[in-house]
Order: sequence, then structure tokens, then C-alpha cells
Amino acid sequence: MKEQKMMICVIGKWKDDMESNYKLAEDLGEEIARSGAILISGGGTGIMEHACYGAQKVGGITVGFLAATELEGEANNYLDVPIKTGLGYSVRSALAIRSSHFIIMIGGGNGTLGEASMSYLEHKKLIIIRNTGGWADKLESALVDGKYFDERKNIEVSYVDSVKEAVNFCLENQKVV
Repeated sequence: MKEQKMMICVIGKWKDDMESNYKLAEDLGEEIARSGAILISGGGTGIMEHACYGAQKVGGITVGFLAATELEGEANNYLDVPIKTGLGYSVRSALAIRSSHFIIMIGGGNGTLGEASMSYLEHKKLIIIRNTGGWADKLESALVDGKYFDERKNIEVSYVDSVKEAVNFCLENQKVV
């Protein structure tokens, strides 16, 4: 059987309050692509679009799980594989999280928080980039011991300070199944 490529999901806001997060997302997309991994996202605008742009800019592969059945108005222009689920945002997020080996979070609002929680439920490693605002900066103080979503301590949340650190963490801990 051919070895599977690592798949890294990028989560964050459709419209981020911190303009600097868009450049960060683009850099993250580039790093993911350079690592040889496939970038997974919800396929929309904002953080997802900038990450996909960065990945494509350096020849990476991007996959977007879309909530709707149409690309128009939902898909960003930098998806190699847009998957039109027609199943709504919760299921779209579940598909993206379950399809990925790692989840990297930049900033984030309510939807991103749900995806972060879902990564814990699915035993998927969540890596949060610090100082990106939103739930990325609030979550640590709300978690058990700053690293777990609940007392079961299923899987530890990790924090990094840069996109390079985030992708290196994935590479160092990859167990592609």
C-alpha cells in the first residue's frame, strides 16, 4: 500500500479581527506545503483562504470541506479539491477534523471553538498558535491544567509561538495511519 501523506487541518475565523493573522495563515499554508503534507480546511474565506493561498503558492495540495452543495459564495479560489458536502457546518467541520492527522488553530470564534472541541473528542492533536487573538488566546485559561478539555485528559492541547513550530511539531509527532 502506498504511504499516505500527512493531512493538516487549519482552523480559524472566516473574517479575522487581526489582519496580521492572514499573513500568518499564508505562511502556515506555505510551511504545510513545503513539509509535503496536504492542507485540509473548511474551504471558506478568511484564515482558510489565506492558508490555502500560501500552500498553492509553493505547489501544495489543498482540500476544502464545504457546508453547501455549491461552490459559489462559499469556496475560496485556492482549493485543489473542493468537497461539496451539502451537510451544513457541523458535519463539514467533523469531516475536516476526522480526515486530518493534526489541527492547527489561528485565532478563532465560535465555529473554531467547536472545531477545537471536536478535535479533542476525536482524539486529534490540536496545536494552537499563541498571540493570534480569539479563542487561541482564551482557551488555555479555560482548559483543565491548561491542556485538556476535560478531566479525562484524552489528548493534550499544545501551544506554539510560530507557524514553523506548529508544522515541525506535526512532523516530529506524525504517525500517519
